[in-house]
Amino acid sequence: MTIQQIDQIIQDGEVLKVLSDTFGEIALLKIRKIRAGVERNRSFFGEIIEVYRQVKKEASKRGIKLQKTKDTISILLASNYRFYGGITNRLLEFFTIYTTKTKTDRLIIGKTAIDQLKFMRYASSYSSRVFKTDMPTDAELLSLVEGVKGYKKILVFYPQLKSLLVQNPTVIDITQSHQNESQSAEGASITSFIFEPEIKKTLEFFDSQLTTLLLEQLFLESELARTGSRLISMDQAQVDANAYIKEKKRFKARIIRTLNNNRNIEQATSLAALKRERYS
Repeated sequence: MTIQQIDQIIQDGEVLKVLSDTFGEIALLKIRKIRAGVERNRSFFGEIIEVYRQVKKEASKRGIKLQKTKDTISILLASNYRFYGGITNRLLEFFTIYTTKTKTDRLIIGKTAIDQLKFMRYASSYSSRVFKTDMPTDAELLSLVEGVKGYKKILVFYPQLKSLLVQNPTVIDITQSHQNESQSAEGASITSFIFEPEIKKTLEFFDSQLTTLLLEQLFLESELARTGSRLISMDQAQVDANAYIKEKKRFKARIIRTLNNNRNIEQATSLAALKRERYS
């Protein structure tokens, strides 16, 4: 390998280092933006749940309940893109192990997980969806809610950000979540309402709204965890790039020393030969 080739390798390493640093900065900015979105969503959810409590209690007084005809669906939230470390593989392993113990329909969202299941030749049946980006549009989210609103139990599997260094596969029952929220103010005073349209349709509307908000929240939290994983991956990439560059520079220095030593030996040999010729 020539010095010029080694210099090119070192230059490529420097480029990778700059790229990983740039992607790391982008990931950090994205985390801040997503966190703001999560907080806004939580605030809006708190306002909606207050109205839902009133609607559900009034419906219960009148003996009106939502009819859920299907039992359980398990939804996996994965990404369309790669370079998120091993978070998708860990989530997929968690999902496949968990759902083997449960009678459930399965819905896989995200191209990477779908491709991985095909590669694994996953035997269990499942349906799949791929949105334009990892965060669904309003229309895509409403379509998803429409497809799952008939289930009594909606389990969502997603990566959860514990800290910037830790992202864990998690499962949550979102139907149970908003049922618990709606029952948390049991015994509170109830304001009288006139419902328009009729209370059953109002109940269905708010139930769908809560499902929409909870799913949107989990999409945001999934994106937050993946971005955190990418930030760690980019940080590790910088460490690896530094180590790679350092190793190649040491290799270059060894070659230069070897070339200099060889040159000195050649010069000494040439001088010795000239002396022999002069005194012969």
